[in-house]
Amino acid sequence: MPWVDIVVTKQGRGRHCALSHHPVVVENEIGQVVKRAVTLEGKKPFTFRYPIQMELQFMTWTMFVKARIRRLDWQISGVKRLRKKLLSMQKWQC
Repeated sequence: MPWVDIVVTKQGRGRHCALSHHPVVVENEIGQVVKRAVTLEGKKPFTFRYPIQMELQFMTWTMFVKARIRRLDWQISGVKRLRKKLLSMQKWQC
């Protein structure tokens, strides 16, 4: 999608570290990108094709176990991974 613009809000410097851009600068950049986006002609909004296969991979066993307790209807799809087929994004519960 070459017409998609992005705004960089932060740059990762490691697993627990990021260089964040100033909120005022980011807010101004987002405003400019939104103005350009609403003026694009002939472009349709992005939509998902259902069903969606959602898969989550966790860094640690503790994270995996906590997530599994909340998502008992999800399948275990590998080491520290959970998977579920979603019929709509409204079914996604973070």
